[in-house]
Amino acid sequence: MGYDVWSEGQELGAYRLSCRESPKYRLGEWRVLDDEQGAPASSLILYRLDADSAGIGSIATAPAERRRGRAAGLIAGVLESLDRQGVKHVFLFSDIAPRYYERFGFEALPVEHQRKPGSVCMVRSRFKERLLGPAFQPPAYF
Repeated sequence: MGYDVWSEGQELGAYRLSCRESPKYRLGEWRVLDDEQGAPASSLILYRLDADSAGIGSIATAPAERRRGRAAGLIAGVLESLDRQGVKHVFLFSDIAPRYYERFGFEALPVEHQRKPGSVCMVRSRFKERLLGPAFQPPAYF
């Protein structure tokens, strides 16, 4: 998934190979939501950053499945699971309008913590005020 957005002109086979060999992708765990026929409809990568924090990245939906709530359902399910596990902070980098993720409780980090041009680092946290103390370092782009 994501070929139409992230392939940068690569042929499909080369894109798939680059994904399989990506050190970044190997650091996380794929979460996939299948459609009614069992085909992948939406996916993301879940990264455990430390005992209290996780990151969500590479959110993608198959073109035929877009605008059907697939990514929203997947994100909500992953967040529910992380809440049950006691994860306090969840980060993501939004390459789309950040308001999409606000419905899940994400907020853009203050401008001084933005590091990736073209992306907005966001956090969902019940402890945001404590998180953003003087020692806070935003996560690297994942």
